[in-house]
Amino acid sequence: DAGAASCAATCVTQCHDEPGAVGFYTAGKEYDAVGLVGSPPVSGVSGPLIHCPGLLCGDDVDTTGGVCLIERGDHTFLVKVQSCEDRGGVAAVIFNNVLDEITPSLYGETIISSIFITKENGLLLLENATGSTASISLEQGEEVCTTGCSDLLPCPGERAFCNFDFETHGTCEECIDYGSEAANDCFFQGIPLRGAQECASICGSRLTFPECKFCPTDLSNAQLGSGLQEGEDVCEFCPGGLQKEYENQEVSMFGEGVDCFLVDEFYHNYQISKSEPNCKLAQTVNYLCGCEGIGYGGANTKSKQAALAWLPRATAILSFVCSAFIIVDVMREKKRRQKLFGQLMVGLSIFDLIGSASYALTSLPLPREDYIFGSLGNEASCTAQGFFIQVGTISSYMNVSLAVYYLLIIKYSWSEHRIKKWRVWLFSCPILVGAAFAFAGIPFYDNTILWCNNSSSYWSEIPLCIAIFLATCIMSSVCFDVYKSEKRSNRWRQGGTAPRSSLSKAVFWQSFWFTFAFYITWVPYLSLQFMWASGKAYSNYGFILFAGTACTMQGFWNFFVYMRPRTQRANFLSPIRSKLSGATSVFRSIRSSTRARSSARASSIPPVPPSDGRIETATELAGSTKNTAEVP
Repeated sequence: DAGAASCAATCVTQCHDEPGAVGFYTAGKEYDAVGLVGSPPVSGVSGPLIHCPGLLCGDDVDTTGGVCLIERGDHTFLVKVQSCEDRGGVAAVIFNNVLDEITPSLYGETIISSIFITKENGLLLLENATGSTASISLEQGEEVCTTGCSDLLPCPGERAFCNFDFETHGTCEECIDYGSEAANDCFFQGIPLRGAQECASICGSRLTFPECKFCPTDLSNAQLGSGLQEGEDVCEFCPGGLQKEYENQEVSMFGEGVDCFLVDEFYHNYQISKSEPNCKLAQTVNYLCGCEGIGYGGANTKSKQAALAWLPRATAILSFVCSAFIIVDVMREKKRRQKLFGQLMVGLSIFDLIGSASYALTSLPLPREDYIFGSLGNEASCTAQGFFIQVGTISSYMNVSLAVYYLLIIKYSWSEHRIKKWRVWLFSCPILVGAAFAFAGIPFYDNTILWCNNSSSYWSEIPLCIAIFLATCIMSSVCFDVYKSEKRSNRWRQGGTAPRSSLSKAVFWQSFWFTFAFYITWVPYLSLQFMWASGKAYSNYGFILFAGTACTMQGFWNFFVYMRPRTQRANFLSPIRSKLSGATSVFRSIRSSTRARSSARASSIPPVPPSDGRIETATELAGSTKNTAEVP
């Protein structure tokens, strides 16, 4: 009943004095220190500073009348202080073995006083102050009481949880306000698994992260201990064990101030399932902590890392050269310069030059502290690269303008003069869309393994998906319209029994390569982005290398499709010209016949197919007229 619970809670209540102000002097210098919780106060005690190796004062060390200097690790604080006390020490100084701050507690009684200092100061004392006289004072602090707890004895109050520091039992702690601090209190302060589960459950804490492709997924109570379920393997952040020199290396992915030691302890203590997305993601960055593993992007050897940097660089340089050739080829002839097609080609090639140059840098602008192969940059250079890569995607949107250009000319019979009145829209729309997304991405440009790019989830890829869809639909419509027009022409010319002309086939293949260039360039890369956004393919090295290489080849594929009609002209030019010439002769013969027999026109002559210039323009699309524009 309530009375029994109250009695039990009183029985396990322990009170101790919080440490007061500390004074610590040695070798003529004062050092910052805090008293261990539960340590008795002392008005002043001094003695030579004696180092106890092996994380404990053993029998081989005489500490009589001295102040013991002991490193944190392996043993509890109580055992360390008692080992100094048992061998005649007058006070104990324990220095941290990691950079994170903790609240050291004795959880027991000692006669001598004990204080705690940072790792930096401890190493400094080891090197310069052993043997020097050390003086310590520790004032009396306020009394603080803790309440014990266990499975059978829950903590009183709605916002208190049991930390289970001693496996089967522990002490009650109050929940703090929800937020990142509460999350860290539950997940990154070394509370045992059961304590962390109860903390997360009662306090409603979640380990939350920003929305991005390389951010861990939010973690709640459900994921803690998931590796203990039947048949589940436990995630190992550092399979070979974390080396001491890497303990303080920050792993920024998990939040500011979270280092390798805390991440390793997190996965070790909380038994996260190997199948959890956070496990795979953590293992891709464990190279920062000197751990053996899959490496970033699955590149677990230097040669693989070099390939991720140099293969996309080589193809980006190739694209740069190809785009430059297109610009020169258009600009050197007045007729090409005057055609809207040539102007669109120059526009999209200029933006591809910007994108290719940015891609060619690959890992160089990445922050040096990310330890990516070849990274020499910082946050500013990373942002700049990401911005210009996004500016370069305007080239893809201008390919849609090019498709619209052919749609209006071939299907809707617009003249070059008429369509030039709408030229400003064919240029401004892709440029405005691309620029808007480039500026919107500035807060999100970050390391994406191959280079810096927009690391946000999903929305940054939407314009490219729309561009691919529109280009596919438009060019399919153009192909189908040419096919229908040619079929009507054949039926008129040969009574419907003529075989299909090669013109529609030529237009089909040119349109096929036009859309193929879109797909081979962007579909693999977009697929990779969506897989990363959904927590997959972090270590799929082959696919990452292929997608990263393919997306840098847009300039090359534009060049290939731009030049293809010239290389194909000899193969299909003569048949097309012959058929078009035959169609013209038939049309002239019909006109002559109809003048002589105008009274019988309606009954004897079927309607003449419209000669609206679409077949002629289609031959331009297929590249069958010398010095006409070729589709990129």
